[in-house]
Amino acid sequence: MDGSGEAIDLEPIEELARTLEEELGSFRASGNTDSDFFEGQIAERVHVALAHLPISLLDDPGFWRYLALKDFWWLVTWRESKAFDSNDPRRYAVYIDGSRSSECIPLRIFLRGQVANDNGDYSLAVAVPEATDFWRSHIIRVTTWSVPHLARKFIRMQEENRLTTQPLRRVARLLNRRRANVALHQYSEAEIAALLNEVSSDL
Repeated sequence: MDGSGEAIDLEPIEELARTLEEELGSFRASGNTDSDFFEGQIAERVHVALAHLPISLLDDPGFWRYLALKDFWWLVTWRESKAFDSNDPRRYAVYIDGSRSSECIPLRIFLRGQVANDNGDYSLAVAVPEATDFWRSHIIRVTTWSVPHLARKFIRMQEENRLTTQPLRRVARLLNRRRANVALHQYSEAEIAALLNEVSSDL
């Protein structure tokens, strides 16, 4: 429940988590080592399962912490296994912290699905291989996700002409600076494309 209203049925989410846990077993058995791809692969279903919930619930860090601990603990411990191997709670607590959107596993997957969702097409969620740093650092952590049409265009740019670390950081930094000063939500698709061309023109 969201803490102040009627009870909310979370059974579909629990069922989805169980299904995804089984799929992770198959994914690991296949020998695929691109763990970010698994995140992207399940982003659509996580988003669809949660997007209809009340905004008050989706905006509650405690809700995401609850999901990380109860239904997606198997995913948290697998996805960030190195942190857990340290046996230092300070290293792995961040991955269940619902106030850290780029780190909390269920929340960042949900946001990935939200960004990738282009009229029901979620293919952008897996468009860029081995893209942990791209999604976490340049889409979610810097809240580029809050301007979905910009984020989707940025993902397509990275898919078509993948930038290495330093040029990517430069483009992301310029985008963040522009977003801080301009209402990019008001930009058209053509204006977003022109902006991306501008910030990447001298790479």
